[in-house]
Amino acid sequence: METCCIDARNLNKNTYNKGIIELLSRTKKSNKKNIKSFLNETIGPTFSNNIILPVIKKLYDTDPKTLTCDSSVNYFGLGRLIALTPEITNKLKELEVFDNKLSYHTRHQRQKSSDKHFNCFYPKKSVGIQSWINYLLKKAIKKDVKVINKEFVEKIFHNSRQIKSIKLGNCQKKINCDFLLWTAPTSLIFKAANLPLNKNNTNIKFRTSNIFHFSYDLPLLNRKSFFLWNWDVNCKGFRITLYPNMQRKIRPSLNNVTVEVLSKKKDSIYLSLEEIDEELKKINLVSKKAKILSKMKQIIHNTFPVPTFEFQKKIIKDRDKIYKTFKNIYISGRFAGKNWFQNDVIKETYFEIKNRFG
Repeated sequence: METCCIDARNLNKNTYNKGIIELLSRTKKSNKKNIKSFLNETIGPTFSNNIILPVIKKLYDTDPKTLTCDSSVNYFGLGRLIALTPEITNKLKELEVFDNKLSYHTRHQRQKSSDKHFNCFYPKKSVGIQSWINYLLKKAIKKDVKVINKEFVEKIFHNSRQIKSIKLGNCQKKINCDFLLWTAPTSLIFKAANLPLNKNNTNIKFRTSNIFHFSYDLPLLNRKSFFLWNWDVNCKGFRITLYPNMQRKIRPSLNNVTVEVLSKKKDSIYLSLEEIDEELKKINLVSKKAKILSKMKQIIHNTFPVPTFEFQKKIIKDRDKIYKTFKNIYISGRFAGKNWFQNDVIKETYFEIKNRFG
């Protein structure tokens, strides 16, 4: 797999041809606010109904009419499709209207067509992505940053629109505060500062991440991909990480793989390691003869906010109220209502702090 976008060419010939005619005939920008109307107006109902909307249903289990366009739907790459040939796609993507709805067929094709070359790095050590965290943490400590783990902000003390200090919940330690950078859900600020919550927050929904880790006695059948998006609506998993392909220098290979499933909170207990193992074998990623050496399931609630209009309205309303209440706070992350991608969040936070403090 070379891109996260869905390949429309897998549809039957008649449906595909109908979808292509609709996609090519739509040459105007759409002002639609909900994702279903937006896709119908830009890509067309055939590809939308047969490909994209069922995947959105798999991820969010909600009516796509309630979802905003500028949201995590784009994070999953669902606004673009692979279609036609690489040569025709390249030519069409010179026009903005088609660039926004057609995907390059391979990442190499994208790099060749772009003025910028983006490199993605994954640590080769056995601890994987934790290497980046350890590296950044070590740098922060060298800069005299004090890190406190296993804590939460129990109370925020404030006066005259200034946050004066915070109190930690477990150790009950009070920390004086000149400026507060907040990355957690904004509702926790209201609770800790003893502020009245904004009303009409009952329709806010979150998805639960169910993360399944496996190690097998046989190598994975896919020796190339670092990760996969599984858009098959008959499968529970949607994101699969193949560690041996990223850490080829580790010998012997651990033959380990991680699968992420999004669900409702109440449904997470019914997802089993056994059915995800069967799914990996069904999609021919793991040999049917492979035996599990180790396995583990993690359940993390409230990970992906469902990008409804209610959610968008709530985070903007909460953020604006907090900024009106306090002068010395900055809200960063997905609950700031600005950025979704983590690299965008980090860059925005960096420049905000730099502009404030030099």
